Amino acid sequence: MTMDPSSEVVSHSFSLRSIREPEKIIEEFFSFLESFDKKVVLAIDGFEKLASFREVDGLSALGKIIESHSSVRMIFSVCETQGSSIQFLEKHGVVFRSSGLIHLGPIEFSEYCSFARSKFQKAGKRISAEIFESIYSKFSGGTGPIQLVLNRLFAETPKNGSVTTEILDNVINSIVEEYSVFYKEALSGLSFNQKCLVFAVAKDGAVENPSSSEFVNRHSLASVSSVQSSARALLEQGIFYKDASGLRIDDDFFKEWLRKEYF
Repeated sequence: MTMDPSSEVVSHSFSLRSIREPEKIIEEFFSFLESFDKKVVLAIDGFEKLASFREVDGLSALGKIIESHSSVRMIFSVCETQGSSIQFLEKHGVVFRSSGLIHLGPIEFSEYCSFARSKFQKAGKRISAEIFESIYSKFSGGTGPIQLVLNRLFAETPKNGSVTTEILDNVINSIVEEYSVFYKEALSGLSFNQKCLVFAVAKDGAVENPSSSEFVNRHSLASVSSVQSSARALLEQGIFYKDASGLRIDDDFFKEWLRKEYF
């Protein structure tokens, strides 16, 4: 583990999977952070992935040490697409004993639209509220895909020019094509019943009750029990996620690719 003296950026190169004594390593890591003269904030994204490590109990080891190193402030990011965040917090509550919970929803449309348009305008380019609304709506306010599309649109739009529907379509098609090799590989690794369920959810967009007879019969799926087991597996793999509107495909570009290739 090293720290760049000019930028004060800490670089590390260890994996809990390959550590025989995780408690010792984590303790040394926190002691190292506490040795800094400045306040340290440690942010861990995708924190739920630590729970999937079979070889070591990384969450338990981390939880025992956090409370004894109060000078290091922690930010845990738990992704709801991996399952129920409430169940995760209840199961691993020792780590979050003194934590406050904040739910981060999509950025409000009006704020996001103003932000995006101001960035284009500052560079002598234009993106209309209507174009931005179509992007925001298409990706349900998801920051990741929206930012990717906006970055590409910014690069493709000439100075003193405006984003057109044609430019937007070309950008989205280009992104889908870039990732197509990974999507083909992901699809090839699924069972027949899992593929059928992926196609069905991609067609509907969001499925409130995938176990309903109406949904199963309409898409000619094998059975309710088959759909339930396939849905569980696809949620664990991160291909599906579940929110208030129902079961969805996690990657919007994967959904676009499926619709382009198969529907």
